[in-house]
Amino acid sequence: MTITVDKVLANELKSRGIDSSTGVYGDHKLQIGNGEPIALDKIPSNSVSGEGWSQATKIARGTAGLKTMAEDTLKALTNPSGKFDAKSLLGALMAGKTQIGRMASLGQLTPEQRENTMWIFTRAIEKLSNTDLATIYQTFTSKEMDLLQSALQREMHINKDAADAGFAADALFDLNALIVKEESNRAMLSQIDDALEHAEEQQERQGLELMKPQKLSETYGSIPAGLEGQPAPAPQPAGPAGEFFLKIENVVKNNPDLFPVMNKYYTA
Repeated sequence: MTITVDKVLANELKSRGIDSSTGVYGDHKLQIGNGEPIALDKIPSNSVSGEGWSQATKIARGTAGLKTMAEDTLKALTNPSGKFDAKSLLGALMAGKTQIGRMASLGQLTPEQRENTMWIFTRAIEKLSNTDLATIYQTFTSKEMDLLQSALQREMHINKDAADAGFAADALFDLNALIVKEESNRAMLSQIDDALEHAEEQQERQGLELMKPQKLSETYGSIPAGLEGQPAPAPQPAGPAGEFFLKIENVVKNNPDLFPVMNKYYTA
């Protein structure tokens, strides 16, 4: 597939040393290197589980979905395949966009949580090893990431229906800020812990303890605890296949006497 390069963005990227060897954007598509072009006007999503039937199950599955989104996004940023994987990264973000919409419709999100995505990533970032954190930090400084974020911004500028690109751009901006903050927090904690080992006075030790930075989750919030003890969501394919599965699910729920075994699962 040949992409008609967006000359405005291409010229902007060229001034930063980024050319077609890194990738190209045009026709509402992004191509990194020799990879398959990715649509930015309607970004493909990772598979998303069915919502469930009861309120409790919907909340539990929504909570689990947000945690999966955070973990999958960070995993993509560590480049496990050895190269920048924009498809996996954007797919994870779009799955999160769906889960956020579901949780918002259930009244589970505050106005602040609807405005940014920082709270979704905090716990997952805090669990990262120093190696993975450093890798993700480097990913955000790469030419490929510059191209991706610039392409998303350009898509938003030229396309009035760029909700997917807008969400992805905002989420990556939030995530980058969190990664930088976590790097800073860990460096500061290391220095403080070292100083504490050599501090002899109680007053000095108390002062050092007060200097410790807050955790990301304390500053920006985190994914709601949700409801415990709910069944793990069964993965379902996005698109027509997923819609077909949901139709079957609705038939089962509305006819419990005809499908007693299957209905037990859906009403859990």
